[in-house]
Amino acid sequence: MKVICIPLMRTNKIALILIVISLMASVMSCLWIGYGDDYRDNLTLEEAQELVTFPICIPAYLPSGIDPDPQIIYDSDAANVPEETYVRLRYKSIGDRKKVLEVYQAYTNDEGLKTEYPDAVLTSIYDGAKVSLVYWISDPGFFISSEKIDKTVRRLQLEAKVFQTDQIVWWLYEIVAPSDYRSTMTEWIQYQVKYRILSYLSAEEIEKVTVSMLDCSPR
Repeated sequence: MKVICIPLMRTNKIALILIVISLMASVMSCLWIGYGDDYRDNLTLEEAQELVTFPICIPAYLPSGIDPDPQIIYDSDAANVPEETYVRLRYKSIGDRKKVLEVYQAYTNDEGLKTEYPDAVLTSIYDGAKVSLVYWISDPGFFISSEKIDKTVRRLQLEAKVFQTDQIVWWLYEIVAPSDYRSTMTEWIQYQVKYRILSYLSAEEIEKVTVSMLDCSPR
């Protein structure tokens, strides 16, 4: 497995302008988090599989203390549009039943992620990752204004790495400060399915969960 460390750029005036662009792009990120036109909860795996065009992938590894039976959610933002239809597997702790990680899966026309992007694109990617994680850790019933998101994104410290396992490129993002926003996210594309894991796990643990899903194949 090849690992490439990506240095984060200093925020400058141009980067701050790009934050606005990234926040507009984050609307798409929020589609992974929010509620669409057709929302169904507490489905069985078989029920969820009948609703999507791609095979649902289940992690082969989970850290101890996590219930292996996920809450399965189906969400569609436009009927009969595969790119806007996705499922998420919400895993909770065995003890307090709080969410620990969620695995999002959706069809995409893209073939895969890249190991390198132009600086301007990286800035947008990093800010988009921050926005996705902020929404994910926030109370789902609490509205977050764009002004608050912008202010929050500016103060977050993010670390990013890109990995290549066989032919699959996958990215790992970790908010390392402030402590109340500490969280991790990975994402990759395989067989025209986009995967995203958001979690409170350490970078080491979310890596293990991610690697356990990389050998999923079409049925």
